Amino acid sequence: IDAGRAIVHGTLTLRGVTREVALDAVRNGARRHPLPPFRRTVGFSATTTLTRADFGVDAWRSMIGETVELRLEVEA
Repeated sequence: IDAGRAIVHGTLTLRGVTREVALDAVRNGARRHPLPPFRRTVGFSATTTLTRADFGVDAWRSMIGETVELRLEVEA
């Protein structure tokens, strides 16, 4: 989308069911790591909304709801 945001497309497998997903990703920052060997480190956050039934999850629908948010926090 721009220098700090992207849409990441891929596949997600849960309970043996594979579906295509699109994650809204944000680049949180890139810096030199403070400990040796002082390599550059970058952090990302990504979210998407999943329909539980698409992955064969139907238990506790009245308590949890039909959709859930998947949130990833990644540092590399």
